[in-house]
Amino acid sequence: MSLFLLLTFLLLELDNGGCNNEVTPTFTPHIIAIMKMLVDNEEHLIVNWSVSDVVYKAEVNITFQIQVSRTEDTNIIHTSNYTTVLTKNNTVLTWNWESEIPLECTSHFIRIRSNLNDTRWSDWSPWKANSGIDTSNATKAILFPKGKKIARNGSAVYFCCVAGKDERVTRMSVHNKNYFLIQISQRTQAIKVEYDLPVSYGNDIDCIATKTKADPSILFFINPPDVPNNLTCETRDMKEVVCTWRTWQEAMNSNPDTETIYSLHEGLLQKVGKCQKESCSFKVTPGQNVYNITVKAKNKVGKAAAHLNMDITHRVYPVDLSEVSKNGVGPRTVNLSWFLKANYSSLGIVCQTNITTDNGNQKLQNHSFEGGLDNHSYTVTVDGLHPYTNYAVSIHCASEHFWKWNGWSKAFSFITEQDAPSVGPDVWRQIKQSPQGRNVTLYWKYSNNSETNGPVLFYNITRTSQGRSTQVVPVVGVNWKEFSIDHNAHTITVRAVNSAGGSPTSILNIPADIGMAEENIEAKQINGNAEGFIITWQQDLEVTCGYTVEWCDQVGAKTCDLQWKKFPSHTNSAFITSATFTAGKRYTFNVYVCKSDGDNLFEKKVGYTQELAPSEMPRVTTQENSFSVTLEWTFDDHEMLPGFIKGYYVYITKKNKEAAHSTEPNYFEFMIDNPSKKKLTVPNLQPSTDYNITVAAFTAAGRGRETFLTVRTHSDSGLLFKLGMVFLVPVLVALIVIMCAWQYRRKLKKLGLLICSSSTSENIRALQWDSSIFETSKTVQSTEPEDCTYCKIEIVESKKEKEELLPTPSSEFESENEEFTVSHTAWTYCLNKPPAPGEKENTDFKDLKGSVEFANLSYFPDQNLLGSQESDPQHASIPTNLSPIKMAIATLDYVSHTS
Repeated sequence: MSLFLLLTFLLLELDNGGCNNEVTPTFTPHIIAIMKMLVDNEEHLIVNWSVSDVVYKAEVNITFQIQVSRTEDTNIIHTSNYTTVLTKNNTVLTWNWESEIPLECTSHFIRIRSNLNDTRWSDWSPWKANSGIDTSNATKAILFPKGKKIARNGSAVYFCCVAGKDERVTRMSVHNKNYFLIQISQRTQAIKVEYDLPVSYGNDIDCIATKTKADPSILFFINPPDVPNNLTCETRDMKEVVCTWRTWQEAMNSNPDTETIYSLHEGLLQKVGKCQKESCSFKVTPGQNVYNITVKAKNKVGKAAAHLNMDITHRVYPVDLSEVSKNGVGPRTVNLSWFLKANYSSLGIVCQTNITTDNGNQKLQNHSFEGGLDNHSYTVTVDGLHPYTNYAVSIHCASEHFWKWNGWSKAFSFITEQDAPSVGPDVWRQIKQSPQGRNVTLYWKYSNNSETNGPVLFYNITRTSQGRSTQVVPVVGVNWKEFSIDHNAHTITVRAVNSAGGSPTSILNIPADIGMAEENIEAKQINGNAEGFIITWQQDLEVTCGYTVEWCDQVGAKTCDLQWKKFPSHTNSAFITSATFTAGKRYTFNVYVCKSDGDNLFEKKVGYTQELAPSEMPRVTTQENSFSVTLEWTFDDHEMLPGFIKGYYVYITKKNKEAAHSTEPNYFEFMIDNPSKKKLTVPNLQPSTDYNITVAAFTAAGRGRETFLTVRTHSDSGLLFKLGMVFLVPVLVALIVIMCAWQYRRKLKKLGLLICSSSTSENIRALQWDSSIFETSKTVQSTEPEDCTYCKIEIVESKKEKEELLPTPSSEFESENEEFTVSHTAWTYCLNKPPAPGEKENTDFKDLKGSVEFANLSYFPDQNLLGSQESDPQHASIPTNLSPIKMAIATLDYVSHTS
């Protein structure tokens, strides 16, 4: 009836409008209230209004237009449309608007109009005001928002400051940094603050007015909460479920004002359980195994959620084991028991035992059980253990739908019981010849203690030869035994005995003596490395029981620590290693082949893990000659050398002072790559020369210690002979001539005079000395030869020359001899000193100390001419400025010249 009346009314109104051009009636909204509200940390303006009851009864579509004005009704800042269907149950309509600035900063005005079925708008409702603080009589500046403000990172936040009455805002700052002021009203100023990074500390906001200062506010920028990562739920006791997750922001954020709040929801239920920072828990509903879990995260600027659908029987993390113990220990088994204090009766349980030996060997075994109640005991027998061995055991468990192992139980130790040795000892021997037969040292060992299954009390040893057995006293405390045997074949057995019984018997056959044949096997060199040696050998077609490689671990020690290793018949190589192998030690490996009669030496190998340079020097002897040196040395190649000798280096150099003046080679180097060659002749050396010689042995690692010596080559005997022939022959010839001449000196003298006197070009005669010359010399007291520092004999060839040389003779002498001319006259005189080289000889007779004139009587036709002189030497005419000189015949040189 109401709808009919409304439609009739509307039709009449439309009809009247069509005929009379009147306005169609509208329904102006009536604003009931405007309220301020903080929604999700933001300022919201809530508006309530209503319209005519007639419209509600019609339940028609209606659109409302809402306008917001700030400060005054003409300053419209927002217009929005709101469409709805009016119903009888919703008579009060509500709309909210989020304001950028706090609503307290200034007054806001609201007005609304409606539009029914898109016909036309109604009139606006009167403005409805929401008054701000700027209209109050407050006398002090106030800052909004007050206190703490939480904002989303990357957003903009407005702060406003309302000045007190009769003052104005002069400055607004963030962390003492002034911001640009935005005028909102006469008393209100605002600033816009933006930030891009989340921080755990606040930003101080300050406002200063002309008279007062507002209380500061703090601004925090944060991110919305992260979606909970790795959401996981599990149960330990089937009574409570615990869900956990990880968040990055929470780890970075320690400010309680900005923390995220978590809540857990199951299915359509509201919040259930208890939540902490990264975990929530809730009680299991009896009979319910499947759960739909939602974890919600919320902070001041946003929300997030994570979902998980699970079956708790597949998410069982068992409680830790308790009361773990051993119930019985045998040689190879142990019984274990424990409790799980939870009700797992609806589950299957899998437990794992971890058995560890002292040397670190680990053994894991899985065991399955039916789950039990809280007081149920779980028991298991662990087998496959070794007798007389220390073990440590620990256990952990999981559900049959495996989700997670619980923690390992605390380990406890036990020792298994002894058992008889499972294998016989590994037996070997060393055999040495003796005058009475052979000396045998028998060795035995176990590769590890687990083979003995307990401490060995003693070893029983027997030996058999030609069907006769000899029982040996049990050996206790050692692993070797010495005894003598003859040259026949022998069989030896060894058996270990502990408290639980004896081991299987080990048999060793010693073949009949074959003499020295094994010593003729030549050792072959092999190369090892830091890890050990690779030994290879030829296959023996007659092998029946394998091969044995034998070596000494301690080379050069008093006890060699014999080691051996056995290999099956199809093997022809082995890798031998030892912790005691040392660089520079020579190791010898003997390979034995086992046949029906016993073990025989097959091959020998020698080698080093690493060769070193020799530490010994060669002993060198030399044999020298004029042009070469022969070197010969000795060097003992024994097993203690640090490497295989590959050869020798020989260096020859001249000594420094001789090499500096030599054009011949000064340096010779020889490398001898044959270690058996220990002699070298160095040719092409120089006679009578000193050489330095160095000799050193070398291995693969390099040259060893050097022997140094110096040798001198012999002189060249052929050269001396040649030189002797060159100088000695002329001397001998000269001596022979002199001897012959001395023997025939008188005849030769006469022959010389004869040759000189018979010259056709010159009539030269032998000098005839005046018989009174010596008397005359004494009379005139002439200078003795030894008194002269320098003597000169002048031969005056003519009178004119004589007159130029000598002072004018006395008139008496001149008158007496003017009848003839003395053509040749010999003068001797003394000079004070000899002339210097290049200086013209001084022949000024004024400087002469004295002289004697000799006349060659052979040239005077009348011998009486000089007779008066000879008869009267006192009156001989002698130059007054010359000192007479006595001349012996043997010291006078004479020169005869024809006038």
